[in-house]
Amino acid sequence: MTGALDQAVAGLGDPSLAIKLMGGLGDIASAAPNEAMWKLGRLVREDDELTAEFDKGIDGLEDRLRTGSSKSAAEFITRFDEFLYEFGSRSTEEWSAAPKTWETHRRIPLGMIDRMRLQDESKAPSVQADRLRREREELTKQIRSRLAGNAEALAQLEAVLRSAELYSRSREQGKTNTIRVLHEARLPIWELGLRYTKKGVLGRPEDISMLLESELDSFIENPQSFVPVIAERWEWYDALDELEPPFFIDGEIPPVTTWQKKKDPDLEPAGAGTVLHGLGACAGTATGIARIITDPEDAPDLEPGEILVAPLTDPGWTPIFTSAEAVVVNVGSPMSHAAIVSRELGIPCVLGVRGATKKIKDGAKLTVDGAAGTVTVH
Repeated sequence: MTGALDQAVAGLGDPSLAIKLMGGLGDIASAAPNEAMWKLGRLVREDDELTAEFDKGIDGLEDRLRTGSSKSAAEFITRFDEFLYEFGSRSTEEWSAAPKTWETHRRIPLGMIDRMRLQDESKAPSVQADRLRREREELTKQIRSRLAGNAEALAQLEAVLRSAELYSRSREQGKTNTIRVLHEARLPIWELGLRYTKKGVLGRPEDISMLLESELDSFIENPQSFVPVIAERWEWYDALDELEPPFFIDGEIPPVTTWQKKKDPDLEPAGAGTVLHGLGACAGTATGIARIITDPEDAPDLEPGEILVAPLTDPGWTPIFTSAEAVVVNVGSPMSHAAIVSRELGIPCVLGVRGATKKIKDGAKLTVDGAAGTVTVH
């Protein structure tokens, strides 16, 4: 898609045009939670009692608000429950058998709301969306004018613009619809895990994810018989989780015994003056402090003005984008989730920076150029 758009505007002398023409499309399903979270963050920011509760920390926050007697706490909980009903299926590992969804692991969205409440009003998703839409429409008008004398080039531009718009929206909506259906199937299994945790059979609700769906009936009949099975499977799971899965397009998967450990220092940290290269996903330049986040549960570590550096992203990461000055991701493509959402929010983004989470030191000062696809370490 971006290749076709690059080709359509190739003769205009600006390699960043394709990226800019796909910004601020609107109606992107995976970006919708941002606006809802932003409003919850404003509710907290404008209320002294809610601010005081959030200032105490995320641990125990929901319990404090649900048991509190203030009207502001009750209003927040009502609106938070509405948010969970609409967007609770989202998570950061939506391909997982038992992902940490916002509905089952509410500390995660509360942490994201906590970051949003600290942001200046200029970071509001609606403000950014309006700006990006105006800029895209003006740029499109200028390009149409420049191609007015070339009917074939103009027709190609119109066709590709429409295709990019439809693809971006349908990709994110299709994923959203699928996840909602999966969530409804996962919730009863999660509830089963909760109940057997309360009975003392399981150590935590997540233990239920170590069973096959075909084993659930047998588990209910004789739960104790599956305790050693679950323990053994967790042992394998934890061992595999320490490894870095290789990315490949074609061919055979390398043997697991050859995979590197995620924490292995296989890449030298980038020194001052180093320029890392990737794929520009959203135009714009930003300078700030790098914050390495490998798990969105660590979102409260991200301070206003910092640059998010992540291994990869899924829709559950999206609200963190709003709190970041720019985004750098180890893997991704121009039409991946991170790219589409960053363009919708107007946040400079560079994808496909191999080993970024290892090469970039937490706390390093960076400049991210989303048009050029570069990350400069200062």
